[in-house]
Amino acid sequence: MIDAGADAVIGSHPHVLQEFDRGKPIAYSIGNFLFPDYVKGLDMGFEPFIIKDNQIVKQDKAYEKRQLNYLESLSFGVNVDGHSIRQAVRV
Repeated sequence: MIDAGADAVIGSHPHVLQEFDRGKPIAYSIGNFLFPDYVKGLDMGFEPFIIKDNQIVKQDKAYEKRQLNYLESLSFGVNVDGHSIRQAVRV
């Protein structure tokens, strides 16, 4: 879809975190993703939370770091910078 001109591809809802890819937002699987109606632009980022007792719960920095490192290890051609997902710089 990206090769055909799409600006982003958002995967389905299998409850499994998977990688980002190829310098444009391609999220094969984004787990439980929130799509607020006020979004006007597109930037790629990830902020890990858990769902407990039907509530979205923020976790500590150690949990966030583990999840962000895991996401970066799965992903091709991207770097995780804080919570931002950026295209890897090729040298």
